[in-house]
Amino acid sequence: MKKLLSYFVATLLFSFAMLNTAQAEVKVGVQAPRGALKAMKRWGDLGEYLKTSIGSDVKIVPLKPNETVEAVSNGSVDYMLANPVLTVVMVKKLNSVPLATMKKNPVASSLV
Repeated sequence: MKKLLSYFVATLLFSFAMLNTAQAEVKVGVQAPRGALKAMKRWGDLGEYLKTSIGSDVKIVPLKPNETVEAVSNGSVDYMLANPVLTVVMVKKLNSVPLATMKKNPVASSLV
């Protein structure tokens, strides 16, 4: 899982580097089906890591599943961490382009 998360982070860092450096804040949407607090607990460290890595402010934006497509559509978030189903919806409806995929380690998942 760490290796896959590393690939994901590397992809995000590369794409952030391509952003206009004048942008004050990068907003990364994350799914929050169990509430914003749990989402921030899970993804807050990623925001801090990206902030130090790219030298720009990074804001993690927790979104309920029903808010995700609208947030991407209206530009409320610059990037979105989404499950496979929402990714397909965004590709079909918004012509979004997935940057990376995270896969769970089947061995680690079976240990839970």
